[in-house]
Amino acid sequence: MEKKFELTDKFVINAFGIKLFQIKCTKSFKYANEGDLGGYVEKEDNLSQSGNAWVSGNA
Repeated sequence: MEKKFELTDKFVINAFGIKLFQIKCTKSFKYANEGDLGGYVEKEDNLSQSGNAWVSGNA
């Protein structure tokens, strides 16, 4: 399965001290286009690589 996003090198530390990485869209789908930057997740397992789910903005 081709991945729809990847973690970037850009990160923030949340209020609980957890490092969250910004995601980047690697293939266009319903809510994002290839190359779009999204919100922040701790790890790839926190967002499905299938379907139309997307984390956007400062989420």
